[in-house]
Amino acid sequence: MNPYLEVDRTRRRHRWRVEPLDSAWPLLAPLVLGALAAPLAQPVLLWFLHRPEPVFTEGLAGLCLRLCLLVGGASILVVHEQVVRGKDRRVLDPHPVDPAALTTMLGWRLLRSTSGVTLGCCLLLSPLLTAGHRQAFLLGCLTVIGGWLAGLVLGFLAQLGAAWAARSPAFAGVLDLIRGSTPPMQAALIWAPGLGIAAVGASCIGATAGLEHLLAGEHPSWGLLLALPFLTAAGGWWLVGPLARRSWYEATVVIAEVDAAWAQVEDPDEARRVYLEWALRFSPGALRPHLLRGLRQGWRSHRSWIIGAWGLGLLGAVAGWTTEPDALPRTLLVSGVAVACLAAVAIRMETSDPRWLGRALGLPLGRRLAARGLVVFAYLQGALLPGVLAVLIRRGSEALSLLGLLQALAACCALLAAAVSPARRRGWLAYAPLALAAWILFNRSVS
Repeated sequence: MNPYLEVDRTRRRHRWRVEPLDSAWPLLAPLVLGALAAPLAQPVLLWFLHRPEPVFTEGLAGLCLRLCLLVGGASILVVHEQVVRGKDRRVLDPHPVDPAALTTMLGWRLLRSTSGVTLGCCLLLSPLLTAGHRQAFLLGCLTVIGGWLAGLVLGFLAQLGAAWAARSPAFAGVLDLIRGSTPPMQAALIWAPGLGIAAVGASCIGATAGLEHLLAGEHPSWGLLLALPFLTAAGGWWLVGPLARRSWYEATVVIAEVDAAWAQVEDPDEARRVYLEWALRFSPGALRPHLLRGLRQGWRSHRSWIIGAWGLGLLGAVAGWTTEPDALPRTLLVSGVAVACLAAVAIRMETSDPRWLGRALGLPLGRRLAARGLVVFAYLQGALLPGVLAVLIRRGSEALSLLGLLQALAACCALLAAAVSPARRRGWLAYAPLALAAWILFNRSVS
């Protein structure tokens, strides 16, 4: 019996009993949003739906590959957060644990918590069913699910393997070659997610090749390629337990060494500066303390959302890097999704604070929410500016209308998320449908 699984099961059972809606929302929200967004996204994502068979199979394979990379890459980053900086590590590190059993519990937990996003991505393919392509829908869903599972397992292998490589003399020369100015231990942790994503990409490329051949009616043996991500996940999970026993506590030492190395070279004044703090000189004086507090909270507690905004912004740039007439709606679709999702960091900023903090500090609610909305709006620029720049280079003046639409959507979503954030977790119930409605409204404006 795995004691960590038993504890996790008991905690989930108690939470379902006390907060059933909050427990179900992380799974249900992506499903509802995926089902509602599928018809709107169909002209861009499923442009090949009514094309001849060769174009159809090639287009579906390309879409499935992108969805695989999306869910696989997101899974690897989530594993990085759990294994390297997770709350369980901070609590359990001083105690003797069974690393293999602990990673098994973490694996099952992440399997549950990320399943909603994966199934939501599968629902984006649901127009295939209404068009009569049932086999294509099922094979596409299998491909996406395979990429998700491969991403989770390879994420564990990459992070645990990085902790072992960081302290292995055999890899010292390689780390010195690639690390630049970062500590050698940190270089291993930085490069590990990239190697995992590359491995997921290789398995997904094979799976989509098998998908194309099966849809073309070729020999069923091509299905072995479709199973490649599943085989990768199964084989990788077989290695996770032994690797965890070897490197779980090594990861603790590596993280401590990284923190110590940065503490020695970091300028104390630089440590207090945060992302976008320079912009405070242009802000109203009455809001400046609240804006500074929001910027510090966002950068120090929710940095992954800020970095993720620029990462999703690059996807918008890829969508807009074309001379085709559909560059504007395609970029608006991708960057708009990023803006609507990332604006929810306002709710995360509220839930990460104790309920009593605002009242204890005497912070006026109106100014606090206004500052939070402005901070989130500033963060959203990373999600929309790369796409606008790509359209500007490739299509010229069309970028101006795109910039106006995306800025209006960002302001709308930031305002909505900040307004509902005092409701804490229940704010998701109001924000999700309102943000979806805003996204649909702005997309319809260019259709």
